[in-house]
Amino acid sequence: MKKNIIKKILASGVAVCLGAGLIAGAIGCSPKNDGFIEENFISADGTQSGYPDQNGKFSPAYGTKKETLEKNAELNKEIAGEGFVLLKNADNTLPLKGNNLKVSLFGHDSVYVRTGGGGSGTGKTDIYGIPFTNIKDGLEADGFKVNPALYSVFEANPGGEINASAIGASVKNTYAEYKDAAILVFGRSGSEGSDLPRRNVWGHSNASDHYLHLHENEISLVRHAKENFNKVIVLLNTANVMEISCLNEKKTANNLGVDAVVQIGHLGNDGAASVGKILNGTINPSGHTVDTWATDFKKMPSWTNFGDNSQVGGETQMYLYNGEKAPKWFSVEYREDIYVGYRYYETKCAEMNKKTAGSGDEWYNENVLYPFGYGLSYTTFDWELSEDIQTKATIAAANQTVTTKVKVTNTGSVAGKDVVQIYAEQPYYAGGIEKSAAVLAGFAKTKLLNPGESEVVTVQFVAQDIASFDWDDANNNGFIGYELEAGDYIISARKNVHEKAFEIVRSVAENITCPTDYTTGKKINAVFSQTDGKWADYISVKDSLLENLMTRNSDMLQPATTTKDERTLTRAEASAIESRRDDFIAEDDEDDAWWISEVPSSWTQGAGVSERVDGKTQIQLADMAGIPFTAPTVDKNGKVTVADDENSQKWEEFLNQFTWEELQSLAVNGNYGRPENSVAGLLKQTDWDGPVQVGGLNGDPERIGTYWVSPYIMGSTWNTEIMTRLGKAVGDECLHLNVGGWYAPGMNIHRSPFGGRNFEYYSEDGLLSGKIAAAVCRGSAQKGVIAYVKHAVLNDQETNRDSDRGLFTWASEQAIREIYLKPFELAVKEGHTLGTMNCANRIGSWVGYSQGALQTGIFRGEWDFKGITLTDAGGGGWDFARINSLWRNGTSLPLGFGDPEPTEFRDNMVYGKSSGSSSFDLASPTQWYWCRLSVAYNMYAAANSLAIRNGIMDGGKIRIDMKTNTVYNESPFTLEVFGSDSVSEVKISYGALPKGLTLSADGIISGTPASAGTWGCIVTCRVDGWLDATVKIRIVVSE
Repeated sequence: MKKNIIKKILASGVAVCLGAGLIAGAIGCSPKNDGFIEENFISADGTQSGYPDQNGKFSPAYGTKKETLEKNAELNKEIAGEGFVLLKNADNTLPLKGNNLKVSLFGHDSVYVRTGGGGSGTGKTDIYGIPFTNIKDGLEADGFKVNPALYSVFEANPGGEINASAIGASVKNTYAEYKDAAILVFGRSGSEGSDLPRRNVWGHSNASDHYLHLHENEISLVRHAKENFNKVIVLLNTANVMEISCLNEKKTANNLGVDAVVQIGHLGNDGAASVGKILNGTINPSGHTVDTWATDFKKMPSWTNFGDNSQVGGETQMYLYNGEKAPKWFSVEYREDIYVGYRYYETKCAEMNKKTAGSGDEWYNENVLYPFGYGLSYTTFDWELSEDIQTKATIAAANQTVTTKVKVTNTGSVAGKDVVQIYAEQPYYAGGIEKSAAVLAGFAKTKLLNPGESEVVTVQFVAQDIASFDWDDANNNGFIGYELEAGDYIISARKNVHEKAFEIVRSVAENITCPTDYTTGKKINAVFSQTDGKWADYISVKDSLLENLMTRNSDMLQPATTTKDERTLTRAEASAIESRRDDFIAEDDEDDAWWISEVPSSWTQGAGVSERVDGKTQIQLADMAGIPFTAPTVDKNGKVTVADDENSQKWEEFLNQFTWEELQSLAVNGNYGRPENSVAGLLKQTDWDGPVQVGGLNGDPERIGTYWVSPYIMGSTWNTEIMTRLGKAVGDECLHLNVGGWYAPGMNIHRSPFGGRNFEYYSEDGLLSGKIAAAVCRGSAQKGVIAYVKHAVLNDQETNRDSDRGLFTWASEQAIREIYLKPFELAVKEGHTLGTMNCANRIGSWVGYSQGALQTGIFRGEWDFKGITLTDAGGGGWDFARINSLWRNGTSLPLGFGDPEPTEFRDNMVYGKSSGSSSFDLASPTQWYWCRLSVAYNMYAAANSLAIRNGIMDGGKIRIDMKTNTVYNESPFTLEVFGSDSVSEVKISYGALPKGLTLSADGIISGTPASAGTWGCIVTCRVDGWLDATVKIRIVVSE
């Protein structure tokens, strides 16, 4: 785990940084004699995958699944209350005042509430012992009276939204009684496998309208509500932003402006219980937007290059070669580059203001409805810069901390929470490295502050966190990588991205380059941008992308759509691409990035087979818990070297025990779990979807967890503490359900509001996504869960994603690293995740599981990730060519099952077949190395997870010797059998104790045996609060 080494900052000079990565929360700083804090240097102390210091021991917070689910339902409500975003509140309409408020609910979604999306991110309500709360239930539980006649109208129309004209006179007559407010609920949802419709949408007479517009029936309901009620409130039951400028207009009789708008997201099983509390003020809203709410989505930079481009009348994004269509190959180019979401709007505004004062502000107000980070409250807050923070100072090195402290005071009349957001404005030089006019650098949420109460919030990051990745040497200094260019860095505290409270300046005297990762100390390579070298084949850019990238030095016009010519390949190019998903031993050569020429002479397979007891290896998997693993090094000639420290040698001894066949079997089957390996003491493991519910897609009612509110709402909390609690809560469920792996969190980016799986992901911003996800991963990893953070990377659209992994995704390395990879970086470095999942799309022309530049170069290399790297689903069977490919490129397990390429192990070497040969005549240290390394990563993750059941296995045996007429009062079930003091629910399932003895529920055998003899029984018990174990007891009583 990274430690914080305090060093005095050098008075002057330019430093080369020690590494790249991010840190969680405040690192700490030292007071100076002048009263200002002194920043620190951060040392590169490495990345920790999982929590090996727990030595494979985990336990739930609550003793039963029932109690766990009940507690988690309350947490789910709390997250909803913190994540709902108050978008509009004209004339302080909310909170609604008074007792016994009588309201009228409008909208199909007021009855058939959107709980989540479809596919792996789906969930199931009301089937696991926790009653489902719908919006009506939630309102009534908080004292509201809901118009029953109106409710029944929408209840009777489950097929979709009705037009207001369908509401009859008798129902309208009830409005006079339920007149305190009209509450309209409008929902949207997406699903795995498709993106949201962008034209020809149901409910719209205009074919060019999109799904995120209000449709005509919804508009009719707004007009109807305004005609009949004084207060009109809209609840947005959506995990996508919507185009709702009409609702935000100042309310008049002739427009669609309403009094208040609240985004409530997808509500899961319990989130609706917080709706009434927001509306009546029991909860003061503190959620903030995770995306930019634009006024016209068709003007967004991604609009012209997203999905199939039918929204712009473009041709299908299918590739062509020799004039023929490649039926399974499609393309998407990220031509907006780093200017995603708020980065585009803030930067274009700034550039326009430079040219003509005020023009950018006018444009911004026309194009942005609610900025990123925006959210209203029922109270007010005052911010002050802490007196111990200098307004001007220097950055002397990239591994130096940058600290901001803000005193937040509640100046209103009700308690509330606030979010302090810290942004960086980097010095930009026209035509040089691309830089956004604002980049989120950190954030913190206050505790609940009572009126008049204050809290000092500290937000701290490392200077390198705000460095820019110069992937093409745009500043012509001969360096490729992260750089802090000379100039002033404006660090500002903001209420949202567009509303500054105050700023401080941190100056860099001369360019600071960043060749290494400040967490791991590993070298940073531009792996997606190389034109020659190890990773040249894995490039993520192409000419048509480079020629059309949005730049700050231009007018930042919406990029053009790709053309047919730009998607045409030669037959030779197509053939080369076709070969990139399959690898064969006979084709390995020294030019391959994965080439291995020599493995250590100490390696063998099957060592000690003849000495196994009951077929088990001498060193069991549980024995490896807590033992650090360091991957072997490979020199430029392909020679493998293993470190000689005690821990590395222990892992060598452990891996040497497996026969070659056994070794291979540990890296070919990850089909929603991992099979049992009784040889090493690995029990069968279950891995399940998904981001909102463990087992929601593929579980049964007896093995299913809490159906959480959507990740969109989780992100909107801007609260890492509550997300760590969520991670632990999921971990507790997994312990009780015996689910060892969780296909979550989802961490792709809301590049477009039309992303079909935006509901599974957190935000348009990489840092916010990463901080929230890292918090979840920290919590779940502490409970022994392998969280497979997904889908790495650029898996930001669903259209063509499942076309046999044929979606070619092109982006600059700067955009990939600064935005799209950032959540995964944080999950690895701060979240200590034990798992990752590949993307189903291609990165450049390489399939995700074969993207060695990403998996080996960055995850395994720069970030030193040691857990399981899993493919996305690939069907039931993986042929050996694909198994070879994923191993060689840093992926350790398929989400599916397959067989390795036929080989033979003899003379302490793996042999495959050379081309055209029928015999095993070709030595392959390459095959041996990559298989063995994959197994090492898989076993490290398993050893430090709940997979080893705290080292406790069924079938323990106890012999107790005692004498007649002698009092016995002991528990033989703790240290003697399980190595644990926590044993409960002990009971005899077969047989009996000698007369005179009793067995208590906590495992104490007491009493005086009446007669001599031998007795046997089988006892079941629960160990460490979650493990069911069976013990055979033999009691021998002598005179």
